[in-house]
Amino acid sequence: MTTFLIVFHVIACLLLIIIVLLQAGKETNLASVFGGGSSQTAFGSRRGSVLTKITTTIAVLFMVTSLSLTITSSHQSSIIKKKGIAVEKVEKKKIKEEKKEAKKESKTEKNGDSKSSSKKSSK
Repeated sequence: MTTFLIVFHVIACLLLIIIVLLQAGKETNLASVFGGGSSQTAFGSRRGSVLTKITTTIAVLFMVTSLSLTITSSHQSSIIKKKGIAVEKVEKKKIKEEKKEAKKESKTEKNGDSKSSSKKSSK
């Protein structure tokens, strides 16, 4: 699912770049600097060409895929966290095994000491 979203996101990004670059810019003559020669409202004209409608659609798709990727990545645990947990589990197992071995060694040493002391006393 994440791979599909990433591929779709990259395609939307590239299409958005191409469509924006294809659009003609506003006239940049001296009259437009002072507000003359522009009959558009403050937020642009209400009529849009096909390219502006396509740009809007692709921009919305780009934003939706961005949000979707953010949400999916926040719900997935990272590989580093998984490896960290695995390392902690392995270390805990090693510590438990070392404690068990230490207990066994201490028991055998106690048994060995008592046997050697009983042998000395019997002599």
